Amino acid sequence: MLVKFAEISDDVIGYIEYPGELMMRALKCVVVPLIITSLISGLASMDPKTSGKLGIRAMTYYLSTTMCATILGMILVSISKPGTHAQKQLCSANLTTNCVFYEPSHVSTVDTFLDIGRNLCPDNIFAATFQIDKTTAFKFWILLITIIEETEEKILQKKKIKTPSSNVLGLISCAMMIGICMQALQEDENVALVIRLVDGMNKLLMKAVRMIIWDNSCRNRLTHLRLDRQILWSIDNIKNDWNLRFDYSERSRDPCFCHLACSLLFYHKEQSFQALQRTCICCRYRFWDFFISRNAS
Repeated sequence: MLVKFAEISDDVIGYIEYPGELMMRALKCVVVPLIITSLISGLASMDPKTSGKLGIRAMTYYLSTTMCATILGMILVSISKPGTHAQKQLCSANLTTNCVFYEPSHVSTVDTFLDIGRNLCPDNIFAATFQIDKTTAFKFWILLITIIEETEEKILQKKKIKTPSSNVLGLISCAMMIGICMQALQEDENVALVIRLVDGMNKLLMKAVRMIIWDNSCRNRLTHLRLDRQILWSIDNIKNDWNLRFDYSERSRDPCFCHLACSLLFYHKEQSFQALQRTCICCRYRFWDFFISRNAS
């Protein structure tokens, strides 16, 4: 909250955010190999029936959540239609020449499920760590302006691209296949050696994660504080207009609400009330301003 009134430069804000950024980068670096080694090690040591049931449940859960997220995204895009007004306004400003522009269009449900199948079977397991297959649709608007009349033509074009993101679904499917194959061939000495190697790598990565998040009783609070500060600075990175912070409620425009929400998420239960007290003391004049403005209106 003090940064909002102290007019601190963006460089200073970046310096304060730097420790939390390093922590998040380290966690992102470890999470992909940790997922692969954990699945391979777990499936290789399981019973075939148990591993099959676990795989079916995991895939069902992932596909169901992905389908819900896809349907929700398509509904929101169909309602809001982002970018449509800006593109039409830009084109209507130039009325003397022909105008050609495009806008992103939502893909169909069939294309979305086809993308899930493509990501489920990646063509390169190493590229799946940083690339994901995605189908995009672009709607071209061609506005032909002549002396007599004005005509408009619409063209819909689809394109398959690779976006920079981790293909978690492809990594999970490949790890499950390798783990099941190792479980079937675990009597072989060479395969047993590979299983022990993967299990050792999994233990090493778990130790690395504990070192990154400082998993002990003395430093656990500092980890919560660093995560709290990282999220607070990400939210405060929005411009200094209070109206742009949140549009869902008048109460959430106060910086105290933001800090309290992060405190309730990342502090221990016995520390939540103390965090609330400190926050209210620091921002009490904001609460009075909010209370007076609400009563005046």
